Formats: sequence, C-alpha cells, structure tokens
Amino acid sequence: MSRFPASQTAGAEDHSSFAETIGVSFVGPAVILTGAFIASRVVGLARDVAITAEFGTSLDYDLWAAAFRLPDTIFNLLAGGALGSALIPVFARTLAESKRTALWRLSSAVGSLIVLVSGLAALALVVFAPRLTVIFPGFTGAEAERLVGLVRILALSPVLFALGEVTRRSLNTLQHFLAPALGLVLYNAAILVAALTVARGDSGVSGLAVGAVIGAGLYVLIQVPALIARDARYTPRLGLRDTDVLDIVRLMGPRLIGQGVVHLNILLTASIASVLPDGRLSALNYAWQLMMLPLGIFGMSLADAIFPTFASLAARGRSEVLGRTSGQMLGLVLFLTVPAAVGLAIAGRPFVTTLYERGAFSAESTALTAAALSWYALGLPAHAALEILTRSFFALHDTRTPVVVGVIAMVSYVALALLLVGRLEHVALALALSLVTTVEAAVLFVLLQRRLPGLASNDLLKSVLRTALAAGSLVIVLMIVAGVGGILPPSETAPLATLVRRVGHTLALAGLGALVYGLVAWLLGAPELALVRARLPGKRRH
Repeated sequence: MSRFPASQTAGAEDHSSFAETIGVSFVGPAVILTGAFIASRVVGLARDVAITAEFGTSLDYDLWAAAFRLPDTIFNLLAGGALGSALIPVFARTLAESKRTALWRLSSAVGSLIVLVSGLAALALVVFAPRLTVIFPGFTGAEAERLVGLVRILALSPVLFALGEVTRRSLNTLQHFLAPALGLVLYNAAILVAALTVARGDSGVSGLAVGAVIGAGLYVLIQVPALIARDARYTPRLGLRDTDVLDIVRLMGPRLIGQGVVHLNILLTASIASVLPDGRLSALNYAWQLMMLPLGIFGMSLADAIFPTFASLAARGRSEVLGRTSGQMLGLVLFLTVPAAVGLAIAGRPFVTTLYERGAFSAESTALTAAALSWYALGLPAHAALEILTRSFFALHDTRTPVVVGVIAMVSYVALALLLVGRLEHVALALALSLVTTVEAAVLFVLLQRRLPGLASNDLLKSVLRTALAAGSLVIVLMIVAGVGGILPPSETAPLATLVRRVGHTLALAGLGALVYGLVAWLLGAPELALVRARLPGKRRH
C-alpha cells in the first residue's frame, strides 16, 4: 500500500488517510494520465504556436474553428461524454461478474454499433454540408464554400474517434491508461506537423484538416498493441438484443440529450462569433485552448483516472466511501485549479504574448485572446469540479440529474450571452459561460450531497477554506506585481532577445505564483500538497 514518507512534509502522516481513502488503484492511473495530459498539452501548445504564427486571428482560422465544430459535435453526441459515461459502469459490472472474454464480446458489439451509427452521421455530414453552413451566417459566398470543403475533410475523424473511445474505455476498465492517453499526444502531433508543413503552402487550413484526420487514425492505432496484449478478441456483432448493450443505450439516453443541448450551444457560440468582426471566433478558440491546459491536467485527467474507482465503489454498494472519495477529489481539483484560474485571470496576457505573439499573431490578437482568457479562467474551478461531480452521478448510474441541470445551464448560457454580446462582443461569451458553469457546479454538488452524505464533510470545507486563503495570498502578490508594472513582459528590437526575455519573465511570474501559493498552503497544512508530492516520481514507497 502506498504511504507518505514521514519526511515529506510536516503533518503528512496525519493526512495519510486522505491518500489511502482515494486508493492505490488511483495512483498509477493518475500519474499516467496526468503525465500524458501534460505531454499532450505541451504538444498542443506547440501546435497552437505554429498555427497562430501562420494564421493569427484571421478569417482563415475563423473558418477552421467553425468547420471543426460540426464533426466534433457528431463525435461528442455519439461517442463522447454520453458513451463514455455509460460504458465504464457497464464494462466494470461485466468484468466483475464474468470473465474478460465477456468484456471483449460486449466491447465488440458496442464498437460495431457506434462505428455504424457515426459512419452514417459522417456520410450525412458530407452530403448536407452546404446546407449546414447556415449555422454560421457570418460566412457567405466563397467563404461558405471553403467552410464546406473543410467540413468534408474532417468528416472521417468522428468515426475514428468513436472507435477509439470504445477501445479506450475497455482498456480503462482493465486499469490500462497509457496507450489511449498517448493517442491524444499523437493526435496533436499530427496537426502540429501539418501546421509546420502542408498548411504553410497553398492548402492552408485544409492542411490542418488533413492532419486532424491522420491524428484521429493514430489515436486508434496506438491502442492496438495494448488490446492484443490483453487478449482482445473482436466478434462481428451489433448486439441489439444484448442486455448489456441495451443498458448502455439506456444510460446514454438522458446524457445524449444533455450532450445535444451542450453542443448545440457550442455551435451557437460559434454562430454568434461568426457575425462579430474577423478574429473574434479565433480569439475565443485560442483562449479556450489555453484554459484547457490546466483543466486537462488537473481536472479531466484526474477525473478519468478516478472514474473506474467510482464505478467499482458504486457497483459494490459502498456509497459512504464513494461520497468521501468524491469529496476528497473535489478538494484536490479545486486546490490545483483555483491558483491556475487566478494566474490566468490576472496575468493571462503575458502567457498569451509569450506563447503566441509572433508572425501573423499581432498585439491586437493578443489583446483579444487575453480578454477572453481572463473571463474563461473565472470558470476554470467550476469546470474541473463538474468533471468530478458528473462522474460521481454516472457511477451511480444516474445520467438524468446532470443532464437536466446541464440543459437548464446551457439554455441560460445562451440567453445570457445574447444579452451581453452587443456590449461586450466576444468577451460576453466567455463571461456568460463562466458564470453559468459555476452555478451549475454548485447545484450538482447540492443534489449529489443528498445521494452521498459523506460528500459535504468537514474535511472538504476545511480544504476549500485553505485553498481560498492560499489563493487570496496569490491574488495580493500578483496585484502588487501588476501595480509596479511587472505583469506585462518586456519588448526588445531583436526577435530572439524579445522571445528570451518574454519566456524568462513569464516563467519567473509563474514560479513566483507557485511559490507563494505552495508556501501558504504548506503553512496551512494542506493535505492536498502532500498528496501531490507523494504522486511525483520517486516520492512513493512500493
């Protein structure tokens, strides 16, 4: 059993139960997924840097961002959150009740069915793409024709990702996380290579679309060796009368409705942004990608790692432990994402400047992106909390509650965005999303606490208070730095000198923030800090 070394930090032994309750089975997946997410986001940042230098906040990138929404919506409706939330509990139950061969038989049926359905949807997307451009009224004439071409290239990607999602969840059920996680790295790498090569020629953003399809194929292929090593056997069948398949479809139903509303509103966001001046949709997309860095590392990866444990606890009827574990995971993701939110909200501009401001990405592009990032960042802790809260509901085989709350939240988001967009332009969309997501997370927490009384424990309250105090100290320090003009990075005449100084300035700013937050958290005796240190390589006993 993993234990905290006594010398790690003051009071670490007092908090050993915090780590032990979460479970050793969480440690390996968390380390693997967090490492893979970091690698994926590093490659993703390199991808974005290459893209921004070539396209900036231009009409070309606006078209790419809009075109990407349509196939992405197909994937997320058919094989994204809805399918994933249904597969893990049923797969876990099948594995617990039967041999591994039963899992592969069920996986074969689900994979065949989802590829068939997503393939038909992709074909419809290709055929009806010209009519679907009305979703983006800001693009007309030649712009609409280019949009259609991009959509048709990207249409194959949701089919590949749908297949990869089924194999990923199968492997996750068997506590294997590495291959699927590396698949996301390869996906970003494929787009990066495309951005550095074919996208710089006459193909432009069409080259990015080709890279995305190749990356989706690599996402599937890298999982094949892991499947073979675990004796995976594909059985050609749809399993339309299989009880487990029907259970998955039943669990997907409410979640599918929720996903439909969510992604309808994502499309509406792009639709609204398409009628704003050129570059606003691009700025929103770049800002969202930057916010996804801490959300992916500290929210999504940890939630993915703990979900099989949630499902296992629920399947064994251990609701008290599930509630306590969910509360501890909430405290952990808030501990990690709140300082990131503070940093991006107050000091987001130097990060945007350092990463993106070169080539076609101008100072105006930086201002547009940083403004959106500041407001997106306010909702970062809520987005991370939702990752834990929704998976807790899914583990209980309750997909209806998150869906109902999500539907209300997303309708509210669109209404608020439309109300504000006339005065705030693209910033209104980021602000509206953060406000509504925060309320959504709070409502789900209250509802989950009724199902899992151990969720709202004194330990969670203390964790939130410690995080708030440490984050408050970080705010004060960053405001002082801003007051003396230390937030914005320096500029030089020589491009290389500018880059070197900007990188140094940004790293120093991030280091100062991490030092202040970490020191205050340590003084407050935050057990999350000890847990994070215990999960670092070389910090665990075996």
